[in-house]
Amino acid sequence: MEGRLGGRVAVITGAGSGMGKAFALRWGAMRMNVVIGDIQEDALAAIFDAARAARATEVVGLMLLPPAADDPNAARPYFRALREVRDRLLARGVDPSRLRELSMGMSHDFEVAVEEGSTMVRVGTAIFGGRSDVRP
Repeated sequence: MEGRLGGRVAVITGAGSGMGKAFALRWGAMRMNVVIGDIQEDALAAIFDAARAARATEVVGLMLLPPAADDPNAARPYFRALREVRDRLLARGVDPSRLRELSMGMSHDFEVAVEEGSTMVRVGTAIFGGRSDVRP
């Protein structure tokens, strides 16, 4: 399985601790490109330290899902905050190659996300339409 996963992208939330951290490190060791997210900035810094120590782990950026809102501009402060987190991590000495992706923005707010620095958006609904089988 390891060979089949190399070069693929894994987006992991809660990557700063517990299972999220374990998956980020394991999948990175399998040569997957890992985009991580966590609400605790210090936890993010710790995973970058762990990835550097693992040497085989490839963390390539940060991701964010803001609270759902009808107005796309309501997500702007969250997108801006993630960009600022990235900038602070760079200032702390995190290797820029580990922060090249900012995965933020979906079909309804991707334009705002791009304005705030997103390099990776998720636009499945815009391409394929809404899901009819979504359950509460």
